[in-house]
Amino acid sequence: HLHELSKGQPLEFFVLYSSIANLLGNVGQGAYVAANAALEALARHRHALGMPATTLQFGPIADAGYLTRHRETQELLQRRLGGRAISASQALDAMEWAIAENLPELAVADLHWQVLRTSLPWVQGCPYEELDQEPAGSKVATGQHDWRIELVALSREEALEHLQGWISAEVAQILRLPAEQIDPRKKLTDLGFDSLMGMELVMAL
Repeated sequence: HLHELSKGQPLEFFVLYSSIANLLGNVGQGAYVAANAALEALARHRHALGMPATTLQFGPIADAGYLTRHRETQELLQRRLGGRAISASQALDAMEWAIAENLPELAVADLHWQVLRTSLPWVQGCPYEELDQEPAGSKVATGQHDWRIELVALSREEALEHLQGWISAEVAQILRLPAEQIDPRKKLTDLGFDSLMGMELVMAL
């Protein structure tokens, strides 16, 4: 509607806020990604018509908006992305630069690809090769192998206890609950899991 109603206006800029989830993908956020993809398509469409438009794919922002009220979500996102939440000042500086350069799209986030390879395995595919400039042989990137070695060194009982604790912690993260509130004897559905949460846990596992 804004696009249609402003067609005759001499706009200097037309800014849309998207998300870094559109660059990286994220389990359980299909509808969110689709909605932001529509914004990005609109920006490209406006550019094709010679009209101003800039879409910002923002990562987590630390000092403004939703994450200032939900610190546990901010911490979860930082663990998944491997970087830090950016400041509102950094986000606005990037927006100013993108407008000045007449860019239809710009991703603005602190990403550590060594961590992303573990938390979002699909970023190892060819669409991301030019973005991923970090060496793959780091300790973080091979963390899954270290985890297996650690389990093999334990007795069966210790390994099961270790795994149970780790899975309970992942379940707690997804449910946004303290880990001590997770009863490992209960079914996931009894804890409040839905199918999207199940997919998120599968990816974590």
